[in-house]
Amino acid sequence: MPSDDREDVSAAALAELTPEQRKARLGLALLPLVQEHQPILAGHVTKALLKLDDDEVRALLADDARLERKIDEVTTELARQDVRREDLGQVE
Repeated sequence: MPSDDREDVSAAALAELTPEQRKARLGLALLPLVQEHQPILAGHVTKALLKLDDDEVRALLADDARLERKIDEVTTELARQDVRREDLGQVE
């Protein structure tokens, strides 16, 4: 990711924003990175990652290996949720 994108999610830049604006900015930074690793579920994975604390999301943005592990973790959990819905007959 270009360095100016990381500046956009610096603690100082985020401090000036409302909580909703912070999540939006973090989401915009996360989505393309998540799409590289999990293109089909990128929206769902990004939404799940945005439930984390802002500092944790910033840490993920700064560490590609850590982000990839977290994407794998979230993807696994999403798959488990789908299996549970199927077991309960709640598939759309």
